[in-house]
Amino acid sequence: MPEIHFPPGYPCLLALAGAIDAASLARAGLLQAALMAVNVLLLALVASRVAGAPRAGAITAWLLVAATPVLDVHAMVWSEGAFIALVLAAIGLAASGFDTGRLGLWAGCGLCVGLAILTRYAGVTLVPAFLFAIARHREWPRRPRVRAAGVFAAAAMVLPAAWLLRNTMLGGAPTDRPLAFHALDAGHLSILAPLALALAAAAFIARRRSAGIRLAVAAAVSYVSLVTLSIVAFDADTPLDTRILVPLLPLALVTIAPWLVSPPPWARVVLATSIAAGVAHGIVVADGRGLEGDGFNTRYWRDALTESGLRPGPAPVYTNVPEWVAFATGRETRDIPAHHSRVSLRAREEYSTELEAMCDALEAGAALVYFEGATWRWEIPPEDEISAACDRPATASSDGLHAAVRSVSSGE
Repeated sequence: MPEIHFPPGYPCLLALAGAIDAASLARAGLLQAALMAVNVLLLALVASRVAGAPRAGAITAWLLVAATPVLDVHAMVWSEGAFIALVLAAIGLAASGFDTGRLGLWAGCGLCVGLAILTRYAGVTLVPAFLFAIARHREWPRRPRVRAAGVFAAAAMVLPAAWLLRNTMLGGAPTDRPLAFHALDAGHLSILAPLALALAAAAFIARRRSAGIRLAVAAAVSYVSLVTLSIVAFDADTPLDTRILVPLLPLALVTIAPWLVSPPPWARVVLATSIAAGVAHGIVVADGRGLEGDGFNTRYWRDALTESGLRPGPAPVYTNVPEWVAFATGRETRDIPAHHSRVSLRAREEYSTELEAMCDALEAGAALVYFEGATWRWEIPPEDEISAACDRPATASSDGLHAAVRSVSSGE
């Protein structure tokens, strides 16, 4: 089955950096560090342009460096760093396009937006935001606005359209996200409600500001709207966590850039204290992660495959963390059947059939490794249920992985 769930941008960037397997993982770290530096520089340039003063760019750059959530997403092999870079590049080109009216800048802006969509599908929110900003740019007559919007839209959609066409031809659908209604829960509302109020205030204030600031606010409103729509209509398991919300931070810093040109004395003290505290905290966090690791690079995950006893071989491996096992070992992996869909939260009718097929595959020689540390895989049955279904004992020391459910303890 061709991969249609995730867009291709970030995997292609990893491949260009040579980070294609466990042996070249250090290159992914260098790539993420480079993206962090690029984002700091891009934010400084964009903030300086929309505020009309390099001072604002310097302050926003330091605020970005001091933000631990930004460090978090750049410390992991995640697509957010590349996505933020493309968003900032698009806003910078658009700000220049508003000032000069050059269509070449709008073509470059559209290309950055198209690449952002191919990095994270959430980038599609940028298209209506940029078109809205162009339409609201009353300093231009109607005809230049129509030309700029047309050039931007064509450049923005050509690459995503080609990718979605490829998905439809090979996978039968543009993406594998089915339409299904899910109500927002209290956790979602506790985050979205304050965000909505903050965005409403920002939109009201930005009405009389520069086109670049109006664009940043429009992009933030569009992004939050799409995330909300995604939770309600497509993917109920979307968490409103650091990874999802961090793209809003550089947009917020661009929005407040004019106020940083000459802040009052009390605000200077607050800014200096916040930056110093944030940088100090970031140094402590980075030092701790250097010793203990993070994500799949923690001691548990580094030792988990060794403890599992998984050996090279042609037989497929059923596991609740297939992406990690495949990356670290090169083995063919298959997901343990899920009793519920993470996307719709509904029980899966095919669960029993798939579980029976997995048991047959284990009987034929496939391996199964169950990681207790994968606590986020709530939709996967517990190991005792798998043992009972396949009539195999759960063990942590079996020599033949195909003959038992092999459990790797979380050490807690």
